[in-house]
Amino acid sequence: MVPLAQARAAAKAAKSESDGKKIEYIFNEYRSLMLGKAMGILKDRKLAENALYDAFIQIWKNIGDVDDVRSSRSVVFAVTIVRNCAYALQERKTGELKPDKENKDYTARGLEHKLYEMPASDIVKAVNKLGGENRNIFLLKYAFNFTNVKIARTLNEPEINVAARLQRAQKKMRALLLRGWD
Repeated sequence: MVPLAQARAAAKAAKSESDGKKIEYIFNEYRSLMLGKAMGILKDRKLAENALYDAFIQIWKNIGDVDDVRSSRSVVFAVTIVRNCAYALQERKTGELKPDKENKDYTARGLEHKLYEMPASDIVKAVNKLGGENRNIFLLKYAFNFTNVKIARTLNEPEINVAARLQRAQKKMRALLLRGWD
């Protein structure tokens, strides 16, 4: 019988190898897309590469949450992280926060219940209407089942900012569900 410590070490090594393959796949397949997103925000190749580097550190920390690296959820996950890393670099460089357009409080009562009742095609249409920032937070919360704390850690943002952005996304989603998206 294999001692417990050896079994744990073997399991950890297998997990590390699996995680390493996931990171390698994401790097090889999504690097150009991620760099393009960062370039679009920062307009500077060196800063964009720094954002990409920061993003891969965040992805590595959260790689256990990625089941299938080939899924569209993984692409959204990677692009969301690099986008937020780029905004964080931009904020450090300029000292300015990206302006928020909505500051109203909002509680999305029943939103989750409503989503579970809707056909998937309707949900996709509504989520696509949310727009970039709101859509990414919404997807991390409801598609990946991330907590606000985990979203904040993943996006390298304060939890209070994540909570506010999630409220805006919920508000907009509720409005879309109530009035339609056509």
